[in-house]
Amino acid sequence: MWRTTPARLIWAAAIGNLLEWYDFGVYAYLAGLIATKFFPNSDPTASLLAAFAAYGVGFLARPLGGIVIGRLGDTKGRKAALVLTIFLMAFGTVGHRPVAVL
Repeated sequence: MWRTTPARLIWAAAIGNLLEWYDFGVYAYLAGLIATKFFPNSDPTASLLAAFAAYGVGFLARPLGGIVIGRLGDTKGRKAALVLTIFLMAFGTVGHRPVAVL
């Protein structure tokens, strides 16, 4: 069985934080490419601003999600918080439209 020590908890939190900041860094580095591919517009400045607006939503959603999901985890347990998080990520990936299977 795994032993939970303070050093192990700090290491796990640091790795998770590093991976999340890596994701934000890659998005910021590729914002110009993302602007042209996902936000096509006649004005490249407006496309770049839209890409950075989506980037900014991530910074706002992170602490709000931590508050909401953290509260859920405190009251209903970690399993309920994890299931909700996975469901929301899957919904965001797949969307609300049914996928046609051929």
